[in-house]
Amino acid sequence: MKEADFIKAGSKYPNRRGFFEMVRFDFVLDSKMNVYLMEVNMSPNLSSKHFAGNRLLYEQVIYNLLRLVGVARPGKFVFYSKTCS
Repeated sequence: MKEADFIKAGSKYPNRRGFFEMVRFDFVLDSKMNVYLMEVNMSPNLSSKHFAGNRLLYEQVIYNLLRLVGVARPGKFVFYSKTCS
C-alpha cells in the first residue's frame, strides 16, 4: 500500500543508491501466540527524550540499521548503560 509513497519520496533524490527509509512494524500476540500486524510506522521516533528507559534499545537499533546499509563499520561499539554518566 505504501509503494507509491516510497517511489515518490525516492524520486526527489538523484542518486537513489544511498537512499533508504526506516520503518517500524508493530506486532501483537494473542493468548494462542498468533502474531498480528498492528501498524507500520514510516520514520519512527527513536528519541529517548520521552522514555529514557529505551535509550539502549534505540542506540542498538540505529547502530544496526547503519551497519546494515553500510554506513557504520562492524566492530565493538560501547552503548549507553546506566553506569555511564
